Amino acid sequence: MTTFEFVRQLERAEAEVSLRCAAACRSAGADVRVDRALGGWALDFGLGSPLSQILHAGMEGGVEESEFAAVEQRFSGRGIATTVSLCPFAHPSLIEILGRRGYRVSHFEHTLFRALDPQPDPPPRIRLAAQADWPPCGEVLAEAFFPEGGAPPALRDLFETLFNIEGACAWLAEENGSVAACGGVTLAGQVAVLAGDGTRPAHRGRGYQSQLIAARCAHALTHGATLAMACTLPGSSSQRNYERRGFRIAYTKALMVKEPAAIE
Repeated sequence: MTTFEFVRQLERAEAEVSLRCAAACRSAGADVRVDRALGGWALDFGLGSPLSQILHAGMEGGVEESEFAAVEQRFSGRGIATTVSLCPFAHPSLIEILGRRGYRVSHFEHTLFRALDPQPDPPPRIRLAAQADWPPCGEVLAEAFFPEGGAPPALRDLFETLFNIEGACAWLAEENGSVAACGGVTLAGQVAVLAGDGTRPAHRGRGYQSQLIAARCAHALTHGATLAMACTLPGSSSQRNYERRGFRIAYTKALMVKEPAAIE
């Protein structure tokens, strides 16, 4: 049974990854803003960043509309849409506020989890990424997320940052001497957060993501984690690959968005 405390543990671990990424970006001189708000955190990574959102909102009790409106204004003032990661276990006051203020559903995400146990050794083509691997890993992820081209240049830097924050690393799959797939893992207490999965379109269907999931779970177990989690789009190949590796859905979140022009 999925309990509120268990859900809050997963939500807190996911937020911790973004908080560490924000700290790393700020240390590098980026204008990233983090505010404690709505029982969670409002993270502003700048215009166009997929990490700009409100996490863990409503997970610590009721939400006041006046505080919510102030957070909206901070995002709007920088021309950024307000995006709320809405957990179904959040306090009902947050849902009511989102409805009154005209938010729309951007998309849904499954949060999956599994208890960690020993895994077989990965095949030779699966290995821990080194610093020299960041550029090719960035190219893999850009191609995976934008198969038709047009990936923002900052996307590669973002993934490199995510792979290098405290407690994080990346694993990759090699084919004929080049990176075919990669994925990251961040240790947040006893929870390992798996994210940043990507496989070049030409190398899909060869089991690389599944092998990388197993390798990252094994890595997390040896470094003290007892639980792994990941977020996927419903019905995606990523969801199927995680479920084949023993993950199951804990809950499904809605990403709620309001554009700056619509904020009063």
